[in-house]
Amino acid sequence: MPVELEAWASHADIAPRDPGLAAALRQFLPRAASFAPAARDAHGRQLLGRVLSSVAPQPPAGHHPETVLRAVAAERYRRDLIRIVRDQRLRDAVLPREH
Repeated sequence: MPVELEAWASHADIAPRDPGLAAALRQFLPRAASFAPAARDAHGRQLLGRVLSSVAPQPPAGHHPETVLRAVAAERYRRDLIRIVRDQRLRDAVLPREH
């Protein structure tokens, strides 16, 4: 999580991404440094446009597209992890354990 966007991301309404967009982010972010600068910028901006259509409020102005993408991806991961842990605890409390 980029520290400078942590407060914004923790309060933003970030809808779950469609699987295709999630996969595109997982592929782009770790490899962004290997792209040619123009391709990196174009692809980052294209992904940012898709991501921001499901985020409110918009991020504070002045942040690089990759920084915003990393913040959204990290916050979505954090929320998904919380949901998964919560659901597992509920299942454990309700369903009998198999031995």
